[in-house]
Amino acid sequence: MEREKPSHKPRLRFDQTYPGHEEYLLHLYNVFKNLVGTPPKIHTRKPDKRTNKIYQTIALKTLRYPYLNYYYDLFYKYNDSNKRYKVIPNNIKELLNGRALVYLIMDDGNIDSYKATHLNTHKFSFNCINLLRDALKDKFYLKTRIIKKQNDQITKVIPIKEKYSLASIVGPYMYPTMTYKVKGLN
Repeated sequence: MEREKPSHKPRLRFDQTYPGHEEYLLHLYNVFKNLVGTPPKIHTRKPDKRTNKIYQTIALKTLRYPYLNYYYDLFYKYNDSNKRYKVIPNNIKELLNGRALVYLIMDDGNIDSYKATHLNTHKFSFNCINLLRDALKDKFYLKTRIIKKQNDQITKVIPIKEKYSLASIVGPYMYPTMTYKVKGLN
């Protein structure tokens, strides 16, 4: 989600790799088409600093709506310097269901070389990640682990031994081109 200033109305924004995830982004467009003013657009990025390759993305933005403030305020806060940061709401357990988890995985997840599913939670505090961990355990009986990466980035991992539990939870909602992100679905 994005909101330019606290006084502005927010909107949803989705970016995916083009052409690899174009089909999934078009699925999101169909889900949100009543909230969107224009169809998805393809953007060419500046060269990647690490590889010097030029990548393309396909992006979708909804129009700005006042009722999105509720969701924005659930997941974003402002510090004393008016700088935005992400949070996991205290009631995440009540908000989380199989469909919400699958979109979290499809948008911000990946699978590693050991076939464990990662939730890329780099922008969240350790306390927020613990809230998510507890919700996954209490709601779905999923055992996860937290890995600290370089630059103090933290990621949440759903280990391979949980693959069938995870697949049964998200399988009914997983978009076909994204099944590779969960071992047991591909």
